Amino acid sequence: MSKEVRWGILGLGNIARKFAHDLKLVSGGRLVAVASRTLDKAEQFRDEVGADKAYGSYAEMLASAEIDMVYVATPHHLHRDNTLAALQSGLGVLCEKPAALNSVQLEEMLAASTETGHYFMEALWTRFLPSTEKVAEILASGELGGVVEVEADFCFAAERDYSSRLFDLALGGGALLDIGIYPLFLAYQLLGVPEQIKADGQLSPTGSDESCSMTLSYSNGRIAQLHASVLYGSAMAARITCERGYILLPGRWHEAQSLTVIKAGYEPQEIATPFPGKGFYHQILSSQVAFLAGERQNEKWSHADSLAIMQMMDDIRQQIGVVYPGEQ
Repeated sequence: MSKEVRWGILGLGNIARKFAHDLKLVSGGRLVAVASRTLDKAEQFRDEVGADKAYGSYAEMLASAEIDMVYVATPHHLHRDNTLAALQSGLGVLCEKPAALNSVQLEEMLAASTETGHYFMEALWTRFLPSTEKVAEILASGELGGVVEVEADFCFAAERDYSSRLFDLALGGGALLDIGIYPLFLAYQLLGVPEQIKADGQLSPTGSDESCSMTLSYSNGRIAQLHASVLYGSAMAARITCERGYILLPGRWHEAQSLTVIKAGYEPQEIATPFPGKGFYHQILSSQVAFLAGERQNEKWSHADSLAIMQMMDDIRQQIGVVYPGEQ
């Protein structure tokens, strides 16, 4: 295999556009093909981002033998089928988050990665950002002591269009899967799997969750207070409280390019954590390194990590009453 990773993008919405932009910044990777359900859209996207080829069907691109890895950027409800098709075509997969609608689907995808021996990772890009790495470095140093509380939210006021994807249960709509996964990730990354989750939410007329509040409880009194909503906006900051101080990630914390460390008895310390492009650079680079090394998963965001988050979201949806078609 060449040391250059030949990428294809499956599904050509706004997030695919951001990915294509950042892929240009990553050495060792090249966007070879893009695929949509219509050839006209694929050709327009190809010309816009500078890809080599455009395909008017997903299956045609996957069968082309011209790519090594696929970025799956389709709506949530298509992630399982698209990923399985790509893995069975002998390709590595970076699948946009959430990787699936529920843990049953995700377990099927992970099993396919294991059986085929091909790379699969959920594209939880915040995990790879310099701000996330810096937080881990600070906590590992022990200067602030252990984490005792995590507070994070992701809230914005969406247009009340109940015919849109965001509110459509058949498409995996709702605040939790779309944006609630971010604060859940932060709590999981810092505190692990909770002993208990208590969740409350408000449902839209379609049955999707418009807002969700989550309290995650851990041993020794540790706690995470998390919120996600498409009903209202918020500062979208995060606070990590430790035994001897705290870390502030400014809004929008999930893509923060700086953070502040406040240690008891010391002046606040501002730390810059810039990243190139739109924020996908680091996850693309990490995926390419793992893929070229023949790895089936990424040690920074493993199959077990994705499954742990998905199982937490299953629990939360059960508590607030959100059921996707076919789950019953």
